[in-house]
Amino acid sequence: MLDLYDKLRRYGESDVYPFHMPGHKRGGAVSMEDPYRLDITEIDGFDDLNHPEEFFREAMEEAARLYGTKATLFGVNGSSGALLAAIHGSVPRGGAVLLARNCHKAVYNAVLIRGLKPYYVLPEKLQLPARGNDGPVFWGSVSPLALEESLRSAEEKERRAGNSAGVRLVVVTSPSYEGVVSDIAALSEVAHRHGARLLVDEAHGAHLPFLREQQETARGNVCSAARKVTDQGNGAHGGYFPASAIAQGADLVVQSLHKTMPALTQTALLHVCAEEPDPEHFRECMRIYQTSSPSYVLSVSIMQAISWGWKNPEKMIEYERRIRAFREEAALWKHVRLYRGEGAFAYDPGKLVVYDESGSFTGAELHELLRTRFHLQPEMHGERHVLLMTSPADTEAGFARLLAALAEIDRRISEKESELAQEPRKKPEGREADEKQAMIETATGSSWMMDAEAVAIELLPEQAMLPATAAEAGTQTIPLANAAGRVSAEFVYVYPPEIPILVPGERITEELLTYINRLCRQGRKIRGTADVSGKRVRVCI
Repeated sequence: MLDLYDKLRRYGESDVYPFHMPGHKRGGAVSMEDPYRLDITEIDGFDDLNHPEEFFREAMEEAARLYGTKATLFGVNGSSGALLAAIHGSVPRGGAVLLARNCHKAVYNAVLIRGLKPYYVLPEKLQLPARGNDGPVFWGSVSPLALEESLRSAEEKERRAGNSAGVRLVVVTSPSYEGVVSDIAALSEVAHRHGARLLVDEAHGAHLPFLREQQETARGNVCSAARKVTDQGNGAHGGYFPASAIAQGADLVVQSLHKTMPALTQTALLHVCAEEPDPEHFRECMRIYQTSSPSYVLSVSIMQAISWGWKNPEKMIEYERRIRAFREEAALWKHVRLYRGEGAFAYDPGKLVVYDESGSFTGAELHELLRTRFHLQPEMHGERHVLLMTSPADTEAGFARLLAALAEIDRRISEKESELAQEPRKKPEGREADEKQAMIETATGSSWMMDAEAVAIELLPEQAMLPATAAEAGTQTIPLANAAGRVSAEFVYVYPPEIPILVPGERITEELLTYINRLCRQGRKIRGTADVSGKRVRVCI
């Protein structure tokens, strides 16, 4: 049997630097002795996270005071469990919910489990600048105007169906995987005007409350010039980092402490920010989606991360300084570019979305080069970009290594460009090149190279039946290549970041099949299907 412990130990002892989650970065921001000595069950004197009466209740009350929420609930089943609980507690079975299409699969799982009727709002599409071809494409901010239109459309459909309750909950992701932030204050106003609550999946923004609040505490009243944003993007929020949704009018906010704070994987928070309903209602919902034996080790990690964030404002200020310095140096490169918030309401500068503006390197090639040559492990890659995740626990040495690696890649591209300038560029030849170009043209309607994510953003499948109905229907398994026109009975998504391409009940089209095929050719991992190879799919009979 494979010794996973030995493999993890070797990775931890290697010189590979982790530009991926979890946010503790295998470092010593916080420490914990042998976890086996701390791993207990609910014995006398140690309280119960699912039924807090003593120090767990006191700890969560203190967290609520620090965050400025009505209640802050600890979760040891990740943001997935907290999202399930938040949706369960906000929408009655069979009710209507409006989702930003780029929500995490946990949100869709809640829709399926509760038999909800989903409506969608499409976030804006971001296309980054590049020379000679299209740059990376990914989901942008959710426009308040788009939300308004989507809510009106959904309400009209619900009225026609005889549902006077309308849409009860709006769910958006902010920041996104790439760090894109939406105007939560404006979205909250729109949702509330239509009688809906706003739930923000802020899994990737657990660090944001600490950065802004601690900046103000440590620096006092600073002039606006000192807080001026050097990169584009942070909209009405002001400071270098955007504000948390907690302070922007959201009713419910879910955060993954382990993504961007020094905490162990699976540690999460559910913030209840609104006056209604009673937080105890959501505590009951958390018990449904959380183990009956919540880990004391993970609970300790939650408390340590929150305490570390609030008690170390200098660490947050140092983190901002490192990010600023890194981005200022990166701005001098000729070919390697960092996303700087173009086209978004606001963005998290701690998310490093890196791409080659010249088109010499694909996202997969950049990812592999960083991993194998420079021993820097990215979080993920798209067709044209690489995502590197940072946190306040990153070291000066880690940033220096990444800066040197990307500077060398930039120089290598310049040398390659110089060589190519000596001879005319040749169009790729052979059957493989022809097949690749034909696939691109089929998927995009264009002969230009286009990031695969652009295809998914523009293809919103027809909802032929509710997700719960499709999941419980009679099914058959067929080759994915033959599934055009059929209704999917299961999820299809790319891992990471687990945003569904297909949801149960949606009709499969030739365009979606072309897109999925393209992802497979890139080596992306197709998940959600019962067939682990991703080559077969269950469809409704």
